[in-house]
Amino acid sequence: MASTMGAGANRLDQPTTPITQLVPFLGAGSPVQLLQETLEYAISPKNYLVRRLGEEVFKQRSHLFSLPETLIDRDTYGTGVHKQHFEQHIATLLGKKHGLFFITGIQAQLTTVKIHCDRAGNNRVAWHYRCHLEIAEERAFAEVFHLQRTFIGKSQLQVPTVEDVKAITSLPVDERPAVVLLELPNRELGCKTYPFEDLVQISKLCKAANVKLHLDGARLWEIEPFYQGKSFADIAALFDSVYVSLYKGLGGAVGAMLTSSDEDFMDQAKTWQRRLGGNLVASYPALIDDERGFNLNIGTFYLKWQKMCSVASAIMEATKKYRTKDGKPIVFFEPEVPTCAQIHTHIQGVTVERLTAARNEVEKTHRISVFRSTRPWQALDEMDADWALVKGGENPQDKDAAARKEKSKEDSDNDHHFFEWMIRNENLAIADEVYAKGWEALCQLITAGP
Repeated sequence: MASTMGAGANRLDQPTTPITQLVPFLGAGSPVQLLQETLEYAISPKNYLVRRLGEEVFKQRSHLFSLPETLIDRDTYGTGVHKQHFEQHIATLLGKKHGLFFITGIQAQLTTVKIHCDRAGNNRVAWHYRCHLEIAEERAFAEVFHLQRTFIGKSQLQVPTVEDVKAITSLPVDERPAVVLLELPNRELGCKTYPFEDLVQISKLCKAANVKLHLDGARLWEIEPFYQGKSFADIAALFDSVYVSLYKGLGGAVGAMLTSSDEDFMDQAKTWQRRLGGNLVASYPALIDDERGFNLNIGTFYLKWQKMCSVASAIMEATKKYRTKDGKPIVFFEPEVPTCAQIHTHIQGVTVERLTAARNEVEKTHRISVFRSTRPWQALDEMDADWALVKGGENPQDKDAAARKEKSKEDSDNDHHFFEWMIRNENLAIADEVYAKGWEALCQLITAGP
């Protein structure tokens, strides 16, 4: 593809010029480097944090930190001073009495919905169509635990409303779910989320209907600043159980935490953890790095959210004149205004081949990597087979919908692409002008000639 960019002062052909990664890799660094970071933290958590953050920032955030009170010990099958200290710290931060470390979020959430269903003598669960348990876990809820799910909401592109939840909790008792799961924010929707007052009303509806309310808080750390004036505990108080990830925005090695104030519920969680093979003989390597990542990143997400807002605004300003043949913007964000440090960026009106060539040319010419890869955007068809369950009964267009979906996957001319990304420590300091420059150069190449 011919470049429209001149070979003047803006061009940097020197191969030694570092490439600016606008979308950094998750877990940047080699395994050896990452293990060295973990080891340094394990030897002296405070010294490590002071070195990484600086004395002043350390003091400012120290009230949020989980700092071991003694030398870090090795846990054994769930017991250990350090493990229990970290579990209790996360639970307390969320306003809950108990916490339990899980090696995966899938295990933590399947355990949660299973217990809620067993205690109610009811195997029905309810969540949004784009829930993680629905789209990313190979239907484990049904295949492993034989649970029946109902979808909440009338749109696959919006989070459920209070009225949507009311419709579920108002069902006859023998049709009502035992538990409603809300993902806050919803990753698959670009991190769209709920107004706090809606969460309050949803919580009241569930309590009145004797339906448990569970929070998929995989990105709760990231979304908390959106609820200005509300703490983690204020949000979590509306839910009977809360799961949080320890490796996504926090950058830990792997793992999750399940929290609740119900002691019997947590005892059952430990039993199910063992049944599912999750009660490890020792989890200290993951726990140490998770605590390290937590301490490094907790308290940073307001700044990262504000940075994402300014970056998105700068990119939209720089690319607003570039349009598809039918007049649509080539670049747009979903949601339009970021709710947190993570978002979806869409690119339309260009084939993947031309887009890839343009990306590579920007990297070569300007030493700016705009993005690593994209996924084809497939409009979520409300006539998909599973979506019919929202309205009840069978869908006469199931076969047609499946065929359309398969065709979309195979269509090499798909001209709508997207990717998700977030502001991390690695790209936080990149100037908005650099983001704008990279994206404008990309759009110039996309729209240049045949």
